[in-house]
Amino acid sequence: MKYVIVEKMGTEVPLMFPDCVPHETFADMKPVSAAKFFVSVDSKDNKVYTTYGESTSLKLKPRPEDADIIKHAFEFEE
Repeated sequence: MKYVIVEKMGTEVPLMFPDCVPHETFADMKPVSAAKFFVSVDSKDNKVYTTYGESTSLKLKPRPEDADIIKHAFEFEE
């Protein structure tokens, strides 16, 4: 899966999409980071979110906080 992170109304929001969609599709949203991610499970059955690679079309790489932003989006509880 691919992602871009955009800032909307002071909040960084991840947009996740399949590999067949190019990152540049979201260029007009002015993303702050972009790459790929995957979810795995550790030895204690905790989900681990990992970002990797880069977006060559947007010239953006993942940031250290991206995995936590994506995790929060998937595991959001009100």
